[in-house]
Formats: sequence, structure tokens, C-alpha cells
Amino acid sequence: IKETHTCYQGERKILHAYGYGCDKCPACQLRKKGFEEFQAKL
Repeated sequence: IKETHTCYQGERKILHAYGYGCDKCPACQLRKKGFEEFQAKL
């Protein structure tokens, strides 16, 4: 989580549960959704 990011804006300062990102762009939304689905299965 702390070693990768997919944010289209290149945001590397804000850390969310799913990783670094702006939390607004399509890449962050997709990563957040996937992370939440993964967590729900644990």
C-alpha cells in the first residue's frame, strides 16, 4: 500500500486505507472500490 500509487494526479502526500492518492480521480476511485471489496471478503 505504501509503495505504490495509481493516482492520475500523482498525489503522494495523502495516504488512505487503499494507498496514496487524491481520492477523486477515476484511478483512485477504482483502487478504493477494489480495496473495499477485498477487505469485505476477509
